[in-house]
Amino acid sequence: MVARIVRLSLTPIKGTALHHPESLRLTASGAEGDRAFFLATEDDRLISIFRTGAVAHVRAEYDAGRSELALFDGRRELCRGTTGAGVPVAVDFYGERIVTGRHVDGPWDAVFSGLLDRPVRLVRADRANGGIDEEPATLLGTASIAAVGRQLGEPVDGRRFRMLIEVETTEPHAEDTWRGALLAGDEVQLRVGGPVLRCAAVTRHPDTGTRDQDVLRAIKQYRGVVTSERSRGLCFGVYAGVVAGGTLRTGEVLRVVGPSSDP
Repeated sequence: MVARIVRLSLTPIKGTALHHPESLRLTASGAEGDRAFFLATEDDRLISIFRTGAVAHVRAEYDAGRSELALFDGRRELCRGTTGAGVPVAVDFYGERIVTGRHVDGPWDAVFSGLLDRPVRLVRADRANGGIDEEPATLLGTASIAAVGRQLGEPVDGRRFRMLIEVETTEPHAEDTWRGALLAGDEVQLRVGGPVLRCAAVTRHPDTGTRDQDVLRAIKQYRGVVTSERSRGLCFGVYAGVVAGGTLRTGEVLRVVGPSSDP
């Protein structure tokens, strides 16, 4: 069985607009540059797209070599500067874990605080890809996206699920059946894990951040509530660990190899 990559998605700042590169470098911790930063409240709690879509339209561009970050609203540049590290912080992620990082000195706080209408801080995670939710990679099939669209009675944009890798599939939720299997690409090898539990973030438009489709209700109607090793909830898409890093490209074919087989 094979699965062709049709879209890759990442963002330097968790909750901001996604980039869709033709290729990316995948390491043991995730895609290089993905969710290196995140936003936190004054009392050190994560600002997530689940709670607000106010920054979903902001595009962040980060040059790691120059430590330079720029924010854009469409073509309009909001601010630009180097990301000097400030005081250490420890931020509560969903009440599930604490992520450590450094407050980033610069103009970012003022821009994001204005958009969110509350004081917030930009934080750079101590570890690479520190802003990801669980595993280094996430995976979703196009047939699954089409299935939830049929349930809603209208097309659903796959970007709203904010998955790292979107692959072309013919059967809804085929990716669920790959658990434990190895996905072998030209360079990268992934081990498929458990399901991704979804929250109300999927109801938000990927460009504007406004709630425009009750995707969560549609998933519940035709898939029901599922118990996973993490929790009980609504599942859509799967996690994956990185067995071998390297470059992933759109159009690349991933071979699905049984969990006890070699690629």
